[in-house]
Amino acid sequence: MWLINTQTLKLKFFLTPPPRYSILSHVWTDEECSFQEFRSLEDVDEPILAITEKKSFKKIQACSKLSLEEGFEWTWVDTCCI
Repeated sequence: MWLINTQTLKLKFFLTPPPRYSILSHVWTDEECSFQEFRSLEDVDEPILAITEKKSFKKIQACSKLSLEEGFEWTWVDTCCI
């Protein structure tokens, strides 16, 4: 299972049962971040502007911030964790 680290926004794969995590439930837009796009962020020091300007990326950032405030280290988002 792929999860997003709420502090770093990096994906991590869990083969065994994952730790506690939050889930972002949202309405899809025409600007969804795909798994491949989200994964590509790990290969660069500076985020790719085209990805980080997408509406869904901003939702993921906000979800991660709120999840971290609520004590979750990990979050799951259907568009980029599948």
